[in-house]
Amino acid sequence: MIEDDPLQESYRILQNNEHAIIATMAFAAIPPGHSKLSILSRTFVIDKSTGELLWSNLTLGEPDSMNKPVHGKCRVGH
Repeated sequence: MIEDDPLQESYRILQNNEHAIIATMAFAAIPPGHSKLSILSRTFVIDKSTGELLWSNLTLGEPDSMNKPVHGKCRVGH
């Protein structure tokens, strides 16, 4: 579960074993209330042994600063 997710995005689990979870989503449409096409993908990589999290976001038409990965910790068990 992703906390505070106003878009209620759905993720496809690519890998889920004793070591890690890897999940991804993709979107290519004009969001409700917008006039501009959005094309993006997002991937989460979680190390289950440490809770380390890497989030990669790729969005066409956005500056590179919007497409930098985010590194942090996962809240396990919530």
